[in-house]
Amino acid sequence: MDSRYTVKQALNKCEADIAGVAAESACFEARELVMKALGLRSRAELIKMLPSSMSHAQLDKLEGLALRRQNGEPLQYIIGEWEFMGLSFKTDKRALIPRQDTETLCEKAMELINKNGYRTLLDMCAGSGCIGISLAKLTGIECTLADISEAALSLCGENMRLNHINARLIKTDLFENIAASYDIIVCNPPYLNDEDMRLMQKELEFEPENALYGGRDGLDMYRRIAAQYHGHVNKNGAILLEVGIRQAQAVAGLFGTDEIVKDLNGIDRVVIKR
Repeated sequence: MDSRYTVKQALNKCEADIAGVAAESACFEARELVMKALGLRSRAELIKMLPSSMSHAQLDKLEGLALRRQNGEPLQYIIGEWEFMGLSFKTDKRALIPRQDTETLCEKAMELINKNGYRTLLDMCAGSGCIGISLAKLTGIECTLADISEAALSLCGENMRLNHINARLIKTDLFENIAASYDIIVCNPPYLNDEDMRLMQKELEFEPENALYGGRDGLDMYRRIAAQYHGHVNKNGAILLEVGIRQAQAVAGLFGTDEIVKDLNGIDRVVIKR
């Protein structure tokens, strides 16, 4: 890329380069990549710099970022940080990317925490820690983050520090190393089935498979949780589970509940057992 490129010209070229993988979000993604290349934190800063020329180093960095996106790597991993529930979280291949769908789980958990005065929370299959850390930050609840992956727990620790939250970290295969009981348990387990894995988008190939695949029908983890969670939820407590498309009724049946919450798109997204 010619060093005489202005930021505006580089932005337009980046958008064209990634259009094949980013489709309708190419404009937004190009802006994020240019901001990353320039070390900017806000769109306002980017707008001010649009007429400015980019250096060779900045252009080389942008080309590298754009190439990673063209190869299918998710924008969130390339940027290295993403927003969830109004907070910033470090994102990389150690855990799933925080997604807007999961905010439905957080919002319902916040409602129950505030309504019932819950004091203790377990975030099972914590991944990046975005659910538990968000709830601790926004409600003040005492939080424990649990995951089978050491790598995911290390990312949890970094996100705790990023958001100035203290939480307990436990390496465990579901409830194997969990001795305590909690007022509320939240969980976003792996729930993709064989067909989902076969048809999954290129971007998902960059995310850890053990955080995606839930067995032949996608319900393996729910069955294990349903068999193990008794004794770990306090009286008048609740367990909330995110579910995949068309899984809500089956998961609700496993937990003996009919309480299902829809996401903003009208899709059954969260199962609650009180």
